[in-house]
Amino acid sequence: ATRPERVADTRTCSNKPLPNQPTIRINSLIVLQARERFSVVLTLPADANPDKHRISVRSPLGAALLGLQAGDRCTVAVEGIRSTFTVIQVIH
Repeated sequence: ATRPERVADTRTCSNKPLPNQPTIRINSLIVLQARERFSVVLTLPADANPDKHRISVRSPLGAALLGLQAGDRCTVAVEGIRSTFTVIQVIH
């Protein structure tokens, strides 16, 4: 099995933090845009359930999203496939 690339090598952030914008943290509801628009909730590993759109903060995407705000983008590579995600909205 191919291992995901390290998040530190694949995360890019397009903006500096804005003081009045919510920042992604555990239990945030996040609306993302990739090829399609979708939403996920960032969770602790024990609460993750990808079938219910609950992703672990330790997953490649979850780790890349932590600390981002609306308008930020991140690129994550898993099993050699790179995908770019734009944060549309963060709800706490």
